[in-house]
Amino acid sequence: MGLSLSAGTLGRGAAARSERVRVPMTLLQLGQSLSTRSMEELEQTYRKLTPPRLRSIFSAHPEVAELSCLRSCHRVEVYAVIRDGSAGERLRRSLPGPLGRWELRKGSDAAHHLFRVAAGLESMAVGEHEVRHQVAEAARTTLSRHGRPLLRSMMDASVRSAGTSATPGDRDPPSIAALVVRKLLDRAPQPSTRVLVLGTGTVGRKVADLLRGKAHVTLAYHRRAPDPAVLEHLGCLAVRFADVPKELRHTEVLIAAAKGGEYAIRTSDLPRAPRGPLRLIFDLGLPRNVDPSLANDPRVELFDLAGLRSEAPTPPGPTPADRAARVASDLAFRLYLSGAWEPVLSELWRKAERIRQEELEGALLHAPELSSQEREVLSKLTERLVRRLLSGPTARLRTLTEGDLKPEVVAAVLALFDEADVAP
Repeated sequence: MGLSLSAGTLGRGAAARSERVRVPMTLLQLGQSLSTRSMEELEQTYRKLTPPRLRSIFSAHPEVAELSCLRSCHRVEVYAVIRDGSAGERLRRSLPGPLGRWELRKGSDAAHHLFRVAAGLESMAVGEHEVRHQVAEAARTTLSRHGRPLLRSMMDASVRSAGTSATPGDRDPPSIAALVVRKLLDRAPQPSTRVLVLGTGTVGRKVADLLRGKAHVTLAYHRRAPDPAVLEHLGCLAVRFADVPKELRHTEVLIAAAKGGEYAIRTSDLPRAPRGPLRLIFDLGLPRNVDPSLANDPRVELFDLAGLRSEAPTPPGPTPADRAARVASDLAFRLYLSGAWEPVLSELWRKAERIRQEELEGALLHAPELSSQEREVLSKLTERLVRRLLSGPTARLRTLTEGDLKPEVVAAVLALFDEADVAP
């Protein structure tokens, strides 16, 4: 159903109101990633856009119905559902850093991008599975003042869609961990290579798993030691973070995949010998785990996420996974549009109910002889009439396309029961 209405077709009252009425809720995506921003810029954003900062932004913008932040190893993205068209620019100005750092997508473009991210199609290791857990976390922590969780539902749908294309039987599915291990084995193929992995999260454990039987691996933990059964399965040892400087004396490859805001490794932590055993450092942290000035140390070769991305293979052209993400996002966005019209439909039904009650009360004043049972029957009758009159238009409005989300369309809908607009 396509509507093409100008202000002149609405009547004088509706035309005046069309500038005041807010459009149905709009989906926005504001993002930064290593594909468009430097490591330093992305790191600054990651440090500043904390959960408390996001809650503060949400509190300061009542026109934002829902707000969520997605953080992965090489992107920071904000998703929002806004109640008026100008709220997007105000939201953009409240985010940390220059405006130019934030790429903006709206409507179906934002939905399609979200589904591609969840499916790993925008990842450094194309098709990786880990990112869907980060999308799920963003969905779980979505801030909302809207009765229906439109944004949360769409994020959950993107995770489910990504899960249908998973290949759990793969021994080595696409992942940042697999990319690093392949690069490591190309440069240090000996089974006796000693590897120290900072962090025992998803990426750290995956690295250890992929290196089973191919290197001597030690996991460094921050607060809690890994379960002994896990260590036995991975065939590795575990040390505390406090013991890392001592462990570095015997380490040939360091892989940093810890969560934290400070550098875990600095130049002063390296062995003092002119040519110690340490040769390779892979920093997979965002913010970075390793002081970037170590790149100037001739003793080691340092790769951070930006450097790894520059060497990653070029993603292939359109694939079945791309097409599946498009189909799934289109379906989810149609459901989103249905919910996005709810504020307008609620206002429409509220106006109809007000008119019903006014007319019913007026009619009952002229029929005082009616019993309470007869009055109840008459009230039910008018309720059924309103439902029958509005059920069809409501269903049709919920099928409107993204191009129909215009102020003049909303004004026309809300003007349907304004008596001042009815010609004599």
